[in-house]
Amino acid sequence: AAFLLPVLAKRSSKKIVHMLCLLAGGAGLISIYFIHTQLWLLLPMLGMGLAWASILTMPYALLASSLPQEKMGYYMGVFNFFIVIPQIVSGLLLGW
Repeated sequence: AAFLLPVLAKRSSKKIVHMLCLLAGGAGLISIYFIHTQLWLLLPMLGMGLAWASILTMPYALLASSLPQEKMGYYMGVFNFFIVIPQIVSGLLLGW
């Protein structure tokens, strides 16, 4: 499904695709409460997979389209710090 996100983003917009994927993930999470059959749990997992694919790709695509080309590497590096540093801190501290 992640390979379809750029195709959908070209047809509409990156913001709309990201919003729809996040809504699909939210609906999938909420629907887990109402599902009592193991086989039907595959459907919410599809929605959550769409949201996960969008979370990993669309913020970078949104940022890259709004940055000046001469400063792209700097701003993408700073943006990546805000993603990686909390992951490192949580990995080191929350395991205890």
